[in-house]
Amino acid sequence: MEDVQKSLDDLENKLVNENKSPKKLKLTIAILIIFIIFLLAGFIIILIYFTINQKNSEKKEEEKEKEKEDNSKSEEDYLLAINGFKEEWYDIYGNRTINISYLENDVIPNTFKKGGANYIEELGDLNNGKNYAKHDVNVYDLYIPYSSLSRKNMTNGIILFVHGGGFENNTKAETECFAVRFAKLGFITANIEYTNSLDKYKERGIFRILDEITACIKSIKNELVSQNFDGNKLLLGLYGISAGGELILTYAFSDNNKILPIKFLFNSVGVVSINSTYWYKPAVKNVTLDSIESLDDIEQAKLNKNIVPIDPRFVLHITNLMTGKKLTQEELDKLFVNGELNINDEKYKEMYKYAKYGSPIELIRKKDNKDLIPILCLYGGNDDLIGVGHYSLLRQAYIDKNEKNKIELVYMKYGGHERFHHGTEHDIIAMKEMHAKMVEYAQKYFTSD
Repeated sequence: MEDVQKSLDDLENKLVNENKSPKKLKLTIAILIIFIIFLLAGFIIILIYFTINQKNSEKKEEEKEKEKEDNSKSEEDYLLAINGFKEEWYDIYGNRTINISYLENDVIPNTFKKGGANYIEELGDLNNGKNYAKHDVNVYDLYIPYSSLSRKNMTNGIILFVHGGGFENNTKAETECFAVRFAKLGFITANIEYTNSLDKYKERGIFRILDEITACIKSIKNELVSQNFDGNKLLLGLYGISAGGELILTYAFSDNNKILPIKFLFNSVGVVSINSTYWYKPAVKNVTLDSIESLDDIEQAKLNKNIVPIDPRFVLHITNLMTGKKLTQEELDKLFVNGELNINDEKYKEMYKYAKYGSPIELIRKKDNKDLIPILCLYGGNDDLIGVGHYSLLRQAYIDKNEKNKIELVYMKYGGHERFHHGTEHDIIAMKEMHAKMVEYAQKYFTSD
């Protein structure tokens, strides 16, 4: 009987255990499902997070691109407002001839040669009068507004624009916007390309470029005469930026025979002297001077330590370029003793002997007061390359000749020596003033019959 009871108990326990198994399974499955749900939810949350983050990143990139595009537009708008840039004006208002060569019989006439126009007798072998071969970059753009076509028998003014680049780089594209703007105003304009890469064109440095400017002006005159303009009634104004400023000042005050009468000069941050004594920059970036009118201003700024000397190595580099790579880098390095330029070194004296003739102040000081040409200057207070001392030196030379009424400054107090033609984005008002005064000069000195 006990065995029967035990069997019944075992059967009952077995049935009870079998009834519990489905409950455990269901519980296990339920837990597994909940886990999977949480896992999927976490995955979905992570996916949503990364999707939102990606969209935010894309939005930020789009905003950056839009900001970049807006900035680009604002730059174009600025150039358009100031310079007349980006307008295909010549299709409507005038004629434009692109890349006219200014060579004659495949050579550039050397009007600065020794024994010819008596430019500088001392130059000797550096400028020995030999013609040199044609260079591809000896071209210019000529803009002839329709308004000037009706004035062929009257006085016509030409403004020649000369770009900068430190005698190493840049092209006539730098000054194209200026040539366009003044042609729109009715003046004949031209935009010169010259051999400024002295690594490639080593012969005679700045003197070769002066020859090219002479040849270019001669070609412009011949071109206009061929279009029935009266060559005897053509007048010239010159505009130069940086190295271009140095070039037009040197050209205008040299003793060579001028092809056209030069009526005025527009000097934008041009080099006036290669003497490093006059090369200063702001002691602190974006801290500038209230005035640079006189040498006293500069001396006081030096005493107050508002301006500091520019590294003489840079000045020496420019001087060396002007002479057509006359000294090697090793020779240049040897000119410095304990970090100071040794101006008594014979190699420096030899280089300076020639380079000083490309220093406009040296030429201006030798001129009679009646020979001083009206100059409108543009300089920037934050220019750390062609510093504030250059204008003051130039102005003092005019004062010494009792001709200070022939020189005028537009001062970009916050302007530097950088893109947008030397920092004019920092001082747009000054740049507008500069262009307004340029128009006044052109109207005043290009008088009609």
